[in-house]
Amino acid sequence: MATVAPKEIAATSAAPSPAGAADPSPRLRHIWLCADDYGISDSVNTAIRDLVVRGRLNATSAMVVAPSTGDPLSAGALPAAPLFHGSLSADASRYFHVDSLRAGKYDVVLGGAGVGTETIRDVAIPWTKSDPLTATLVKGETLEIGVGGLALKDAAKGLLLDAVGKPVMPSFYFADPVFNVRPGTPSLTFGGLKPGNYTVKLALPTGQPTQKSVVVSAGQKATVSFP
Repeated sequence: MATVAPKEIAATSAAPSPAGAADPSPRLRHIWLCADDYGISDSVNTAIRDLVVRGRLNATSAMVVAPSTGDPLSAGALPAAPLFHGSLSADASRYFHVDSLRAGKYDVVLGGAGVGTETIRDVAIPWTKSDPLTATLVKGETLEIGVGGLALKDAAKGLLLDAVGKPVMPSFYFADPVFNVRPGTPSLTFGGLKPGNYTVKLALPTGQPTQKSVVVSAGQKATVSFP
């Protein structure tokens, strides 16, 4: 995986200079840096997410793998990967369409800039219009997570659970509900949560699990801290 930081690279033209002419000055070439195979393993997912947050990547491609099983915070846990990730447009009948899905059950995650992420669970395919799927999107609120005692090289793995204990996608942009918490004040901020009751579950670098409840209210910033 490439970890080149700049998105503009200075490079000298490969064309030879005419005899007696001065070498051309370096010029900027715009490149797109894409990391392949998001979803292939937990370590690859972690590295790609870190690079995205640090502004080192322009894009990533997703590998479709089997859904995750067991505790998502356990060592070596394999996250579910997205089968579709992109923008949806309604047709004349006001329905959104995602084609070419195999029969089965899926979770649909809806979100966007300024709205709270909404998950519609266990959507059965084939689907008929007699079983309508509806979702009301509301303004997204902010949750700050603080974790004390982390060394600069340490990271805690986190998971956000809803009121019934189901994993929440805290960001529409990543299909993996597991996130990394690194040293800082705050350690991590989410800005796209709908109001409700949540549990923040962490696996610290020592392997010790811990969790706390938090309420996200409309128009207010919620905070939760771990000593």
